[in-house]
Amino acid sequence: ITYPNPFSTQATIQFTLKERTDVSINIYNAMGRLVRTVATETMDAGEKRYALSGSNLAAGIYYCTLKAGNTTQTRSIIVSK
Repeated sequence: ITYPNPFSTQATIQFTLKERTDVSINIYNAMGRLVRTVATETMDAGEKRYALSGSNLAAGIYYCTLKAGNTTQTRSIIVSK
């Protein structure tokens, strides 16, 4: 979950892991190009929060992809200026 959505300066990416696993969080633009890697690491189980700065992102729609073990989730996020 990313909140607030839409956002202009900063959003929070929040998720919960059931077990220790490899995690990657990437932000893609509407053309499918990687614009930012938020995290790539092995994480312990529990609730996680990451700050996403919108200061260097142009206004528009982006996609946040979370890969944790064998699970992948993608959510749209909107940057408004």
